[in-house]
Amino acid sequence: MKRKWKCIGALALGLTLVLGQGMPAFATENVKQGTYQGNGIVTQNETYQVSFITNGHTTVDVFYGRDYTINPDVIGAQTTEARSDGEIDVSGNGQVNFRVNVDSGYEIESVTADANYKNLKGASDTGVEGIYRLTKITGNVNVTINVRESSRDTGAREDIVINEIESNGDATDWVEIYNKGTKPVDISGWYITDDNTGRLASNKTTPLAQGTILAPGGHYVFDQYVNFDFGLGAPDEVNLFDETGRLVEKYSWSTHAAGVYARIPDGTGAFTDVANSTKGTGNVMTEPDKPSYPNAIAWPGSDKVITYDDGISMFQSDSSGLDFYNGKLYCINNKKGTFWVLDVNKDGTMDYSEGFTKAGKNLAFMADAANPEESNPDAEGITVDDAGNAYAAVERDNNNKNVNCNVILKFNPWENSPTVVASSEWDITRLLPDVPANSGIEAVEWVPDNELEGKLYDTNKNGLYRASDYPDSEAGVFFVALEANGHVYAFILNKDGNAEVISEIDPGIGGAMALDYDSYEGILWVGADDGYGNISAQIVFNGTDKPAVTLVNPPAEMDVTRNNEGFAIAGPEYTVNGLRPVFHFMDGTDTGVLTISYLSCNYNPDDKKPELPDDKKPGSSDTGKPGFPDTGDTSSFTALGILLIAAAGATGSVVIVRHSKKNV
Repeated sequence: MKRKWKCIGALALGLTLVLGQGMPAFATENVKQGTYQGNGIVTQNETYQVSFITNGHTTVDVFYGRDYTINPDVIGAQTTEARSDGEIDVSGNGQVNFRVNVDSGYEIESVTADANYKNLKGASDTGVEGIYRLTKITGNVNVTINVRESSRDTGAREDIVINEIESNGDATDWVEIYNKGTKPVDISGWYITDDNTGRLASNKTTPLAQGTILAPGGHYVFDQYVNFDFGLGAPDEVNLFDETGRLVEKYSWSTHAAGVYARIPDGTGAFTDVANSTKGTGNVMTEPDKPSYPNAIAWPGSDKVITYDDGISMFQSDSSGLDFYNGKLYCINNKKGTFWVLDVNKDGTMDYSEGFTKAGKNLAFMADAANPEESNPDAEGITVDDAGNAYAAVERDNNNKNVNCNVILKFNPWENSPTVVASSEWDITRLLPDVPANSGIEAVEWVPDNELEGKLYDTNKNGLYRASDYPDSEAGVFFVALEANGHVYAFILNKDGNAEVISEIDPGIGGAMALDYDSYEGILWVGADDGYGNISAQIVFNGTDKPAVTLVNPPAEMDVTRNNEGFAIAGPEYTVNGLRPVFHFMDGTDTGVLTISYLSCNYNPDDKKPELPDDKKPGSSDTGKPGFPDTGDTSSFTALGILLIAAAGATGSVVIVRHSKKNV
């Protein structure tokens, strides 16, 4: 009986569907069956899909409405749905508004659609280059976008830099940008903001018109009330964005300039407070005053300086940082984070350590682990802890080199790979002053806890440093040197990736480029480059909030025009005839990179670390050789010097001694 009634029910249902009585009709072929609500209303559960097909070098952004000045609703869309007033529409009146973004060096060749639409409108109808509108969509649509290499030879976005800023004192605030490259750059759609990066969404900044090209060596000025409708304050910043909303460059300041902030020279120089503006034209190059250090003492050692690799190409042309540990010299380069480890032999030669060649190994950010060969950290300094872990000081990503990004990377230099991905990473940018992209951290130096406890004043705890106050940190304290202001900052690096500043020291040398801690003498050395005459500073932690600082002139035979950025001292146990080698590493050349000078040292292998009289300790009022015993006439070249020069003349090598910069 039940089976009979089921059959009758099915027949009745079929007749009802055919006659259309009380049940929903079937959807059209373009829309699936809807959902019955019980009141005759159908809720559609399918959309008309629009798919974007490209041949590469393009991305597509979708706007649900027709306001193209706001941020798109979908970025990097591959598909979207037909809509009306932001709502999904399958009535046949829906449309899709989309923007085609083309990689630099390419241009749109064609944008076509295959079926189920009425019109495909481009810039002539939308009024905006790169914006398209597909209208009256009645089914699924495939939009094909073809691009080709641009017929115009264009430069890279990285060639465009912020060049001059007027934030106070002129009729309007304005920002000048400059093309430092050799090719024109399309800056269509670019815009600026202050520290409020949401200005575009609030219509307070206007993207540049399509077809805006900045010629090589050319200037463009974003003017208040023309390109943006906000004021520049203090503290404040300028952010320059490209047409995709990607940050190109930023510059920040804490106080208004007395005149204007301007790069000297155009495009490449550091920002300087310049009295007179040169709005829209080249910035005036003035010869800066050479720094002088009347209180600096003479180099406490020999006047002699030897070049190890004279005429020999052992490194690349962007050498930056050095560290010497456990019989090996660690060297790092600021392109691709290339690094080398060299075995230093007592016969005066150096060999690449096992696993290393002249090509070195490259370092990669953790974020680039999937494609490490594409990573390009601007690594300026290197240090090694007592467990053999290496750490690099990075001031920016060379793939986005107009933006400062101060990061410390921990890595295993002995990993068997041409590119080593960092195992830990600390972004300390927000903990340091805002600086230009290429004026960030230049050096990092690890110092063990027992060298600092009871000596380093911890401003974070308002007392003397104790390692036990930081139980979740990497062992030791990490000092970094900031080029922009020449200050040295002491960091605690926590294992969770956070960091804390526990001290800030101004050594008074202007620009800090290198660091090395000498455990034997208890001195943190800070080195400057040619911009500051290769001056050095000795910092001694004395248990107060004002460590003792002594400025030291370079050796008499040091070429002070050398752009030395690396500095490492050999261990006292390899002192010969009262002289102890110091290594210097120069940026900007691939030969003659490594030079060696000599400090006086009274190390005796049969004695323990000596206690020096108060008037001979670093930072004392003695103006002789602070921190180093008097070895007599140190300007005369001793037996060690004769041996070193002889080796250099015969083999291009010198006797270089091993340095254990950790506890002696």
